[in-house]
Amino acid sequence: MDIQTIKELSAKAFPARIVSDYKKFNKDYLLDSVDSFLITFTDGFKAILKTECSKSHLLKNNFDPITTEKEAFNILNNKPTLKIKIPDLYYFDDSKTSYSKKYLFTEYFGLLDYEKQMPSMEKEKIERIDYKSGKVVKKLMDTLSPTFRLLVDSRHQFTELFDFVFFLLNNVISDAGNKNVDLSIPSAELNALLEKDRKCFECSTEPCLVHLNMQPHNILVNDDEIYSIINWENAVFGDPLMEVRFRLQKYTLAFLDGFGQSQFNFKETRRLLWYDIIYYLSVMVKCGSSKTNQIHYENAKKLIQQCMMMLQFTF
Repeated sequence: MDIQTIKELSAKAFPARIVSDYKKFNKDYLLDSVDSFLITFTDGFKAILKTECSKSHLLKNNFDPITTEKEAFNILNNKPTLKIKIPDLYYFDDSKTSYSKKYLFTEYFGLLDYEKQMPSMEKEKIERIDYKSGKVVKKLMDTLSPTFRLLVDSRHQFTELFDFVFFLLNNVISDAGNKNVDLSIPSAELNALLEKDRKCFECSTEPCLVHLNMQPHNILVNDDEIYSIINWENAVFGDPLMEVRFRLQKYTLAFLDGFGQSQFNFKETRRLLWYDIIYYLSVMVKCGSSKTNQIHYENAKKLIQQCMMMLQFTF
């Protein structure tokens, strides 16, 4: 996006202000469904601009990231008990009349994210933030939906958790086929294994709001407190165990303690493994066609193989 386009979009959102500078944020290789910019105006005011990436980057499980984030903000702003700051939504445009993609402007907090602060933090502070991250995930369980679903997908809503997980898995398989990415496991084998675990998804879990990528770079910390959680464009109404912080190589004991559960029963363990598989299959799809991300592709492939071994070993 060039400076002229940024000025035109900014003028629609803030007609009384003039853009003086902008900076594009580096993409997260797992969150390449949006382009994000820090916009600075001549009066010192700053805002975040987010636009859709090209359609070739959008996956079926995240097909409308800009509207998803807007809907997440609408939901969260009606939940003051969450006790974290939700960015104000300044402007949203999905008309595609003046610009070919959906976009929005949100509040900019001017805080370093948790990932950037971690190297200078003492171990006790890191554990405290991880603990509080787990508590946020637990608190989100109070935000319920009648159905399991992607946040803005009205066509696919599920009363049974298994059906939603089957839907998510096969969306990833379909994306891999469309992008010619080798997932190394035949889709028939994956679906047959999932079917064997159908009863593990028969549980009392209600569809609740899940950020789905509450990693350190999406957590803003101020004075050793979680100030805000940002980047909600992947949010779903699902099983809280779908949250990425439960994934292999992602969780910490402090996070689990904050969530209030450090041990999991048989059904929960099986579900965690399936969420691992779907997550790392998605990594393979996003990284498989890029030479610069091959290391992430290969690492995800190894983790999936580990999960598959664990699934088959316990049958």
